[in-house]
Amino acid sequence: MIRFRLAGMLFELAGDHPAYEAAIAEYIRDFLVFDDSDARDPAPLRWTVKSVESRGLPELPGDRAAAVRQAPGRRELLLPGRARAVIDEASFSVTATLAREAAEKGPFYAWAPLSSLLRLFLSSELPRRDGLLAHAASIADGPVARVFAGPSGAGKSTLADLAAGRPVFNDEVTILRRTAEKDKEPPIWRVWPSPFYSDLSRPNRALAPLPLDGVHLIVKADEDRLEPLSPVAALPPFMACIMTFDDEAAAAGRLLNLATDLLLAHPPLRLYFRKAPAFWELFD
Repeated sequence: MIRFRLAGMLFELAGDHPAYEAAIAEYIRDFLVFDDSDARDPAPLRWTVKSVESRGLPELPGDRAAAVRQAPGRRELLLPGRARAVIDEASFSVTATLAREAAEKGPFYAWAPLSSLLRLFLSSELPRRDGLLAHAASIADGPVARVFAGPSGAGKSTLADLAAGRPVFNDEVTILRRTAEKDKEPPIWRVWPSPFYSDLSRPNRALAPLPLDGVHLIVKADEDRLEPLSPVAALPPFMACIMTFDDEAAAAGRLLNLATDLLLAHPPLRLYFRKAPAFWELFD
């Protein structure tokens, strides 16, 4: 069994093939836990990973998960790459069945379906815990963190490349969660380290959460400038960057309420930027 923590949540993973634990140890080594004495969540999220011949799993076209059976507190999902998962919310458990051929190719191929499943799970679980999973780059800027949100091709990885020595939380998928540092303190939005990099070899990673200071909707341009946005104007493009695979009305309501609260707490800006690190001067 291997233990790791994401956004303050403790996970336990056990697999029937050594490649699964090797993949976790390789690709999210910064999140491994060897002592759970500081766990905020009393019940760990338990994952069991099983491997079978790929012909025993249905092939899902495209790159989006599909629900094949959904009931209160329980979901069965098909994942890209011939994988299946059953999420039992009552017991905080996930049972995943993955193609054995992927595991036998090594940790990188075992990590791909595990990464997809983790994203899927977090997109559903984080909103239940005052959090969001967003298509966004996130970068530490001194004692705070800045989030740069946008669709594919908007320049998230480019901005991470232009961090100019600042630690990068992620260049593609950002975890946001509202938590209190100490008992009786009001909760605040924080950016948390995320393992879902588009560039798995990216150096200088941020390893501890920081308070959120700015939400920026990004646009490639010929000049560097900031444009204030009202929360109402920013909500639709920001919601388009929130990752969700849940079609339930209650889930949509949670996402909308959380995104609205976040933008009210942190007035959004549109960032026009050139492919040069000079845009950081706008935040001085």
